Amino acid sequence: RAAAAPSDGEGTRRGTVPRTGKTMTSLSAGAVEGIVNEIVTSDGGDRPVLQVAKFQPVGGANATRHKLWLTDGSRWVYAMAATQVHALLQEGGDFAPGCLVRLLKYSVNDMAGRKIVIVIDLEVAAGPQKLIGAPTGYPNGEALPSDAQPSGGAPAPQVQKKPAPVPARAAPR
Repeated sequence: RAAAAPSDGEGTRRGTVPRTGKTMTSLSAGAVEGIVNEIVTSDGGDRPVLQVAKFQPVGGANATRHKLWLTDGSRWVYAMAATQVHALLQEGGDFAPGCLVRLLKYSVNDMAGRKIVIVIDLEVAAGPQKLIGAPTGYPNGEALPSDAQPSGGAPAPQVQKKPAPVPARAAPR
């Protein structure tokens, strides 16, 4: 990737969240399963939005690759960020645990019997926030690592629960 990040047409660099205007970005429901099974593909024009639960460099202090834990709110999957994405991860913008990312170019590889998403290009869709949902690993249902619980700056969307109905009382006699 070139030294200057591409513009989104509104004067912001890719990887930073525009500070003007409020936009609500939501996770792409079912995206993890769709990506792993190659039903959702960047070649097909799909640009799913996922939350970064955790990321870490792979290969030591001078690493140019990163392992990501991506979630759609109900499932999570391992991903590897290709070297093209390295600059975005190092810029220190809004990319952080808990941010929402839009996958622009990605593929799926089988590594040691496990499907891994290879992220070739992405953009930050929303800044860091608390973990959305209670995702389990796809396909085996394992929990996220205990250190993959982003606390983020914004509150996570909450599921509205209806109050329990109050039991009717019998009329006094």
